[in-house]
Amino acid sequence: MVPSPLSAWVNKRALLPQRFSLAPDEAGLTALDESAKEWSVSVALDEAVPLHAIAEAKWCSLAETRRATSAYLKRAEELIDGLWGGRLDSEERDLILTNLGQPPEFSLPIYIVSVGAGDDERVVYVGKTSSSTRFANGHRVGLKLHHPKYTHLAKTVYRCSVLLDIHDEYVALEWVEPETLARRMLDCVESVLIHALQPELNVAKRRRPSVDLPVHIHVQNYVESDFLDGLMLWQGKGEPMTFVPTRNGRKKI
Repeated sequence: MVPSPLSAWVNKRALLPQRFSLAPDEAGLTALDESAKEWSVSVALDEAVPLHAIAEAKWCSLAETRRATSAYLKRAEELIDGLWGGRLDSEERDLILTNLGQPPEFSLPIYIVSVGAGDDERVVYVGKTSSSTRFANGHRVGLKLHHPKYTHLAKTVYRCSVLLDIHDEYVALEWVEPETLARRMLDCVESVLIHALQPELNVAKRRRPSVDLPVHIHVQNYVESDFLDGLMLWQGKGEPMTFVPTRNGRKKI
């Protein structure tokens, strides 16, 4: 699995993200995420799973990850008597890891299904993870990929983390406040990717999405391929989408 976005903090490599060490404002929020003027989003292809093995993968919804992260930090705060210092010392780290283990993993809320390999690999479906049982009982896309035209093609599910640059801080989607905004951003990212990539098995969201704020998406691939790596998308309010192609120059996206 992909390490938690809190791993750097609990292993003493970084400060606790500022949003977790601030007192809530009058509305009960720890960060004014809704005040952003535009959305700069990183979509990282962190795992590549063969379609036939996808039911065995561990899935966690955005809501479940948010609850788990909140519970972890609350218990950590009790163990070390507050999170205000930002950086852990060795004793605090050992206390947290001994009692709580590593922090919750990324939810990987976006998934991209491809067929083919190498220069012939192409996206056929983009979706979002709404529950921990997303693929437990099969998926309609898997059924569609039984069509004879896909018989001899490799089929891969790329599981993606989503981070946003908000007020000069990289923020995992599962940390965005309030949760309604996080869900809206997830839907926006899915919509922009579907419109840009036009996957043949997606029926909805193929038209240009309506966005409240300009959205910039940078796709990066951290698995053993360069599929979609370096793709950049820009969607302004009421404007056509603009592209920067993938690094290897492939047109089949």
